[in-house]
Amino acid sequence: MTGHDLLLFATGLFAIQSPPTTVGAFVSYTRTLPPATQRRVALRAAVAMALAMVAVVFVGERVMSLLGVTVPMLQSAGGLILLVTGMTMVAGHGLPGPSPDVDPEHHWRTMAVVPIAIPLNVGGGAIAFIVAVSSANNAVEAQLELAAICVGMAVLTGIVYVFAVPVARWLGVTGMEVLTRLFGIVLVAIAFGVLATGLRALFPGLAG
Repeated sequence: MTGHDLLLFATGLFAIQSPPTTVGAFVSYTRTLPPATQRRVALRAAVAMALAMVAVVFVGERVMSLLGVTVPMLQSAGGLILLVTGMTMVAGHGLPGPSPDVDPEHHWRTMAVVPIAIPLNVGGGAIAFIVAVSSANNAVEAQLELAAICVGMAVLTGIVYVFAVPVARWLGVTGMEVLTRLFGIVLVAIAFGVLATGLRALFPGLAG
């Protein structure tokens, strides 16, 4: 993969997961926990994110193949998912709050994995995007590079969450809404590129 390809992948993954804009959700899920436990939740969520994304890089395509899903089909579906996700972000729809049935004090270990790591950060859009890119670049070296970017994104998200409360206070409601819309615009642009690639492979006549 070229440096441009890796940069595009990193940008797309960052836009999908958008750590600064999920700070509000993290704070909402962990607001009843003491600061030390909030930090443990952040670190555990980062580890879960890294493991999930690295697994998707290396075995995601194989799982999809067993289900009879081809790369162009996945690219097209992933593009549509990203498009819907991006449009939702541009529209400024809010993030989910904590479930009233969960006691954060006694379930923080589970909470760090579900819903904070999955699906808040590693959701359908992120999985489709990672599989689409990794399946199109299935050389071991390329997948190691993609896995490294995924781990880096998980580390970055963990760092942001460790400082979630002061970050959310600094951004404010307006700042978080603005960031959400900006990342949504970037995501919509990337979605069209992924969708176009998949459609050209499914329908060669579209390429002219």
